[in-house]
Amino acid sequence: MQYVTASGKPKHWSNIADGGGFVHPTFKSKLVRLIERLSGPEYADSIPSSSISKLKTLVPEIEDINPSQIDVSYEEELGLLNRLKGAIEDLSGENWDWWPLKPRMRPLSPGSARLHWRCSCGEESWEEVSAIFARELQHLSKQTFTPSTAHNPPSVQVSSTLIPQNVDVGEGLMAFTAQSSSSIRQAATFPADNPPMASIGVTIPSVTNVNTTDTAKYIFLGVTAGDDLLLAQMEVHNHDDDRFFQVLRENYHRLRGVFREWLGIWKFSHCDFVKFEKSGDNEIVSRGPGIPDENNTMYHYTPKPALMPPISDRTFRHRFYTCRRRSLFCYFHKCRRPCRGSREALDRIPKRIWRLEEEGNAWELFWGLHAVERISVLKTAAYHLIVLLPSFIFWFLWLFDWGHSGDLQNGSILFLCSLGLMSTVWSWFPLLKKQVL
Repeated sequence: MQYVTASGKPKHWSNIADGGGFVHPTFKSKLVRLIERLSGPEYADSIPSSSISKLKTLVPEIEDINPSQIDVSYEEELGLLNRLKGAIEDLSGENWDWWPLKPRMRPLSPGSARLHWRCSCGEESWEEVSAIFARELQHLSKQTFTPSTAHNPPSVQVSSTLIPQNVDVGEGLMAFTAQSSSSIRQAATFPADNPPMASIGVTIPSVTNVNTTDTAKYIFLGVTAGDDLLLAQMEVHNHDDDRFFQVLRENYHRLRGVFREWLGIWKFSHCDFVKFEKSGDNEIVSRGPGIPDENNTMYHYTPKPALMPPISDRTFRHRFYTCRRRSLFCYFHKCRRPCRGSREALDRIPKRIWRLEEEGNAWELFWGLHAVERISVLKTAAYHLIVLLPSFIFWFLWLFDWGHSGDLQNGSILFLCSLGLMSTVWSWFPLLKKQVL
């Protein structure tokens, strides 16, 4: 079933539950209408389509924030530490994970502004947006949103005259469920003479009369391990967001391996939505960003057509590192609570209705998630400390315990040699990366 607006246009990504926010306008409904207006032809030259997609992805992150607590800045003076982070990232050609420091804040491009807000977990977040959207958002923040209209959709009361008195509610609900299940089965039936993606020669198993309410659904996770791309097929039937991200984390750690997990300097950042290609026996490669077409009945997701990306990098990172139990790390950051019962993130991820045959020589295209990793500044600093610590201890003993209190030059030779070797390694890092790519 496709919802349409009053003008007859499909209503793909806006919230239908609150009636579009026309009767009881909420902060979210006003954001949705604002972005729909900015995506019109009159703003096509000022705001590119990529910025509109980013704004649509941003709505779920700020919809529950008090509008008056969202700050807007058009010019910012970046500090010395932020410039140092930028120099390191530019030199290495990589995006770094700066925890326990704040992430790098890039300079604003012309015609842009930066939104600042604090999410429910207490973490400060920001996003670069169009200056036109920022000014409109400042205008929205001056309006008053009561808690009932800003965060909770108004309750809908149904008159008893709309329900016949002689109809049993349970029987009516069962009849509606049976009718809905029948409609879903009909929608999931593939034409025998024109199977999906047959025009490009992709091998697709024949599937007919699939009951999507009872069929297990699978999300594919690709993790790069050296030169190989390892795949996990995660069954997500009857999962909520909390359970899904728990399964995602377990499969990511399993595919990455113990040694890479504990000894590597790379750390999980987020997942990209990509198209995979299977060309041989367990031979899987990424074919770049992508998401199944909305008419592809093999995959289920909402809304349709999907945003790109359907889930922001920040949301992926927050859900992945949710604290499920108290630990020592809880004293160094504010724990993020699990989203139990919610399926908002899981519904946006494409889910296929059958598993992938990884073995065999059949060629096939499929869509899923590809784990993206960043260099951890904490692990990198720990390795630097381990390399420099023996020479520093030697320097200390040379000066204060072995009777060479005035001989700074000879005592510092090992330390300076170790420092020089590390500088040489870092100077070769961009060249090694280009050779790998």
